[in-house]
Amino acid sequence: RRGGPAAAPGERGGLIAKLRIDEFVHMAGRGEIAPVKRLLQSVPGIADEEHSTFGVCALHAAAEFGNVPLIRLLIEHGANINKTDRTRRQTPLHVAAWHGQKAAAIALRDAGAALHSACQEPQPLTPRQLADVAGEPEIERALRDPPRKVEGVALVRATADALFVRWERVAAGDSETHRARADALADEAKQQL
Repeated sequence: RRGGPAAAPGERGGLIAKLRIDEFVHMAGRGEIAPVKRLLQSVPGIADEEHSTFGVCALHAAAEFGNVPLIRLLIEHGANINKTDRTRRQTPLHVAAWHGQKAAAIALRDAGAALHSACQEPQPLTPRQLADVAGEPEIERALRDPPRKVEGVALVRATADALFVRWERVAAGDSETHRARADALADEAKQQL
């Protein structure tokens, strides 16, 4: 052996586990979905393990680089959406907001990330406040005013030049998808005239 004394059997196993977790977090940062999925399926609890040096988990890495499919995969496999990193106490939503990753921030918000948790650094800020400090007004707006989705539209009254509809039920969700659904339902109502 080169480089010094051999590690004790327990230390060697811990080192291998640490290296495996570190590589897992790096794979998430690089967006390597297939190997991340294999590790999620074969190593229980790895989703929330922290990188030994950086103190972040895979969800933080995926949020930093805006990888929405990977964010969803990690959440599906039990990643704690509100886990804070070891140094700044930032959640993945803080990370996405700071790095200008709007799609990631919206995906985390829609999955139930805490909007009002404050990180410790650079100062106690919520994800929305951090987006504002980072100069990300679109993310700040998305976290301030969560979009609404339409569950249904009912025809109330129609005249020759106007269509009056009633919004049946409104809930948080993806506004563009549900606005399109509302438009489709309104078109159906028009055809019934």
